[in-house]
Amino acid sequence: MPQRTLQSASEETSDATADGTPCAWVGSKARGPTISPPTRRATAVERGASRLSIDGLKYLIATLHQPDVLVQAYCTAYPPEPSWIELVRFLVLRGHRDLAESVVRIAQGTLRSRPGSAVESLRLAFDGWSLKLRDRAAAAALHLSRAAGVALRARRWYEGAVSLWHSGEALVETGQFVRAISHFRRARVLLGSRQSRRALTMLGHLWRSEGAVFQRLGLHGRSRACLLQARQMYGEAGHSVEEGHALIELSLALLGEGKPAEAKAVLCEAGSILHRAGHQTCWPILTLNLGIALAEMGHHRESLPLLTEARSVPELKTAAYAALELARLHACQGQPDQAREALQDAVGTCDTVEQARRLALQGALGTRPRAEAHMKILALAQTTYHPLEEATLLFEAARYANAGGAPGWSLELSLRAYSCLKAAWPSNWPNNQDSR
Repeated sequence: MPQRTLQSASEETSDATADGTPCAWVGSKARGPTISPPTRRATAVERGASRLSIDGLKYLIATLHQPDVLVQAYCTAYPPEPSWIELVRFLVLRGHRDLAESVVRIAQGTLRSRPGSAVESLRLAFDGWSLKLRDRAAAAALHLSRAAGVALRARRWYEGAVSLWHSGEALVETGQFVRAISHFRRARVLLGSRQSRRALTMLGHLWRSEGAVFQRLGLHGRSRACLLQARQMYGEAGHSVEEGHALIELSLALLGEGKPAEAKAVLCEAGSILHRAGHQTCWPILTLNLGIALAEMGHHRESLPLLTEARSVPELKTAAYAALELARLHACQGQPDQAREALQDAVGTCDTVEQARRLALQGALGTRPRAEAHMKILALAQTTYHPLEEATLLFEAARYANAGGAPGWSLELSLRAYSCLKAAWPSNWPNNQDSR
């Protein structure tokens, strides 16, 4: 089922109108220039940054078009500490990658001049993030794992858990799914039964990251179980925005299990939570997923305006996803011309599963030679890291080929997917039982 999830454990702040209602889509923020530590005296505005908590800083970054001056003041006012890691991650998720890289460089430079084992784990963590931002995920995972080890020897449990989480996410990027899940679970053990807001929120992130791995592998039942745990942790922490995010991702697991009515109910609940929180950033993906759920229920008339709305948003990736779903909806209704028209907008960068969906619908509708689409889908399947991931991609391609009116081709792709499952099962996953 769709892998179009929010970025894992996004830690976003609210973009609200004055009355708390979801406002219109806010376009992606421009990246600020590379920063360096200033040598002049801070202005009154910049001195205000020295009194900001990390949550307050994140809120302001979310409201600014170019937050580089504010971040510069923050980096001047504070010495590097674990909260800077949270800042770096947040900047990346908000689209300020260059700014995040600059913060990492400042921290590395400062920490090099601070000898002693007390800052060793922090140095390793920033070195890991430096590698991660340069797309060297395997090396980043190693440094972050070492950072966790140093923190744990110093009995800094929360810091160690955070580094294990980040190490696990880097391992996911390299396809080491079993090791990644092991890191997430070790981090949860470290946090134990701690009931502070930050511990509960971190437990939510860890459950959510594990759920994302299972969703990627097509193990929708396991993903659902993890995301229900994430939702509970976020709820207990009082973190309504993250609770809404977890529910949106839960809807995808339910769709994967063939439960669109339950997915719709979960999405309506997510919408209510995010509405009360005044958080509008996720509205387009929520609208898209609700349109998909209604289409899966056979409510095509109700699905059409939602998919059309999602197709019109400025965020190009979401718009492209919606265009593909709109094309699939038209194809299912026996409207090939409208389907081909919508399919023209399903372009741009996307993950391999989405590429396979596009190719399958293009081949089925005749906008691309079917033999060419078939070979490209098989080539994409070969780029996956695990047989279950390969099977998931082929099943999705088969589903979209069938929607486009090519049942014979869909059957061929499904048989290949089942061959992948046979090769993967039983695997080294404990208690291997899952619904597909």
